[in-house]
Amino acid sequence: MLVAAGVRIATTAATFPVRLVGDEYYYVMVATNLARGEGHQYNPALRAYRPPGQAWWLALWIDPSQPLVSLADRDFLTHLDELDPTDPDARVADFLRPMLVAMLGLGTGLVLLTFLLGRALFDERVGLVAAAVAALDPTLVAYSHYLWSETTFAVLATGGLLAAVVAQRRQSPALSILSGSVLGLGALTREIALPVAGACALWIVASAPLEQRRAALVRGALLLVASVLVVLPWTLRNYAAFGRVVPVATVGWASAGEGNTLENPEWYRFGGPALQRYKASYFTIEDEMERMDFARRHTLARIRAEQPAWVFKKTVLGIGRLLAPDSFLLRKLRIGSYGQESPPGSRWLAILSALFYVSMLGLGLLGIAACRGPLRLLPLLVLTAVCALHVAAIAHTRYRLPWMPLLLVYAAHAALDWPSVRRALHGWRALPAAAVLVFVATVSIPYAWEGWRQLWTAGP
Repeated sequence: MLVAAGVRIATTAATFPVRLVGDEYYYVMVATNLARGEGHQYNPALRAYRPPGQAWWLALWIDPSQPLVSLADRDFLTHLDELDPTDPDARVADFLRPMLVAMLGLGTGLVLLTFLLGRALFDERVGLVAAAVAALDPTLVAYSHYLWSETTFAVLATGGLLAAVVAQRRQSPALSILSGSVLGLGALTREIALPVAGACALWIVASAPLEQRRAALVRGALLLVASVLVVLPWTLRNYAAFGRVVPVATVGWASAGEGNTLENPEWYRFGGPALQRYKASYFTIEDEMERMDFARRHTLARIRAEQPAWVFKKTVLGIGRLLAPDSFLLRKLRIGSYGQESPPGSRWLAILSALFYVSMLGLGLLGIAACRGPLRLLPLLVLTAVCALHVAAIAHTRYRLPWMPLLLVYAAHAALDWPSVRRALHGWRALPAAAVLVFVATVSIPYAWEGWRQLWTAGP
């Protein structure tokens, strides 16, 4: 924990402030509105575009009496994307600092949760090695000074998984309720936590001996009910605001529309003219419910149009983009968020982060494949649910970050007990794991290649 905190504090101090990108603007703007007492809204027309958790967390660290915030309508909210956080005259740095300190705390706490999850699933050795990797992983370190929701959600997702594992081991209804409650909070940050709660409930039931199956069914039901009850007040708020059932946010259909707008004939590329036309049409609609309806119609129409090859195309595109050896750390380096394009050392940082990630992904998948029974079933259920949803909707490399602690635990297990992994995957039993690794490498490397080329050929 000391190493994790030291590395994160030193990195943040050396790079602060880092230019915001994309969704970070949204969360800061909504958090500012919350801090000023104007409620959860991006603007009066967008009141549930994204889940409320990250904006609520950031709002706790905003002082609404600051001049920058009191002049928000003129100098901040309406022109946030034009401000340069490195410009001392903008005073954005002072405004962002408390929020970044809060994110540093979460990023450091994630290392502790990784240790606890490794200890709960295996033993203290596995937990310590997984935590050591999490403490030094360049991507996890970088996300500790970003304002995206991934670090916040990673803390909640890992905590929910930890509670589910301990609940199953102790056969504890109370801990099952705790797991569901934490995953419910996670759903208020990223909606994918609800399917993961379902995967955890299924795991609790499926991994129990037959004579204990009825009690396990009760614990699984308690986990699910707890997660839904945590989300329910926000769902009721949305119903009161829109007169429609919006469980958490409206961004789900918007993202699905993006992810299913495949180019023709180059369907394996992302971000072409078809996607730009869809986004232009979507953002010209002012009413939030009309936007959601448009995105839903567009998504379903594009899925029908891509049959029968839709599953194949989306699997290649989704897995490739989700698991590519790239990251938003490298994207921020490429676009100059750290003060200049391709700062000195960024190329070696790109190599280090990619090697870190590829090693952990390979070891983690082998560690999962070598396990048997409940130890293999849990990550299979969770990661299958995650990958399936991102394949069906949309995938980016940052969407995998909340599940890295789970993968690091299995990577640590494989590294520490490599002889047993080799025995478990001897002969024909290695074929499924080998096929998965080959497929992941084949579809993911091309999606990182262009970004790597840009970083390697630009700047000093």
